[in-house]
Amino acid sequence: MLRRLWILVTAVSLSVAGCHTYDPTSGYYGNPLGTGAQLQIMTELVVPAGLARVYVQYGKTMGYGAMNQYAPFCYFLMREPLPVAQTIRPGMLRVESVSLNETEVSRVLPSRVAAAHLFVHSDGRGVIALQSYMRVAVDGQPDVYALVCSGAFAAPMEAKPIRLKELMQVFGELVEIREQAGSWPD
Repeated sequence: MLRRLWILVTAVSLSVAGCHTYDPTSGYYGNPLGTGAQLQIMTELVVPAGLARVYVQYGKTMGYGAMNQYAPFCYFLMREPLPVAQTIRPGMLRVESVSLNETEVSRVLPSRVAAAHLFVHSDGRGVIALQSYMRVAVDGQPDVYALVCSGAFAAPMEAKPIRLKELMQVFGELVEIREQAGSWPD
C-alpha cells in the first residue's frame, strides 16, 4: 500500500512539473536580462588591438590582467580580434538570446586563495564562475557579438550568477539598462 501511494505521489509530481515552462530569467540560476532586454551604451568602449573583448568592472573598461576576478564583471565580445583597436560606439544594444554557463580557472591558484579553498575542493576543482552569456545586436555595429557577465570566480559550492544590482554596479555610467525584459531575483 505504501509503495502504491509513493508511485501515485511521484506520478502526480512529475505530471505537475511537466506543466511548468522554464523562464531563463527566474530562480537562483537565472540570468540578469531576458531575451529582448535593451541596454544603452553611453560612451565609446575600446577593444584593444589584437583582442576580441573588453572587460567592464566598477564602471570602467579594463584589460583581463587589471580585472578583479573575485568580483562581478562583464565583457563585450567582438566577432574576431583585429590588428587595430575596435570601438563600440554609443547605441542601443538588444539581447537576442540568453544562456548560463560555467567556466573554470585551471591554472595554479595563488597560495592565499588556494589555502582558503583547500577544504572546499575535495574534488580537486579550481574556482569557477557562473556566466550569463547573451548574444546581442547593437544598432549599426554588427561586429559586437555578445555580452558575458559573471557573478565572480568562487569555490564551486559558493559560485553564483550575477544579479541585476551587481550588473548595474559593473556598468556604472558606461551602460544603462533601458528595458529588463524579464523578472530577476535580487
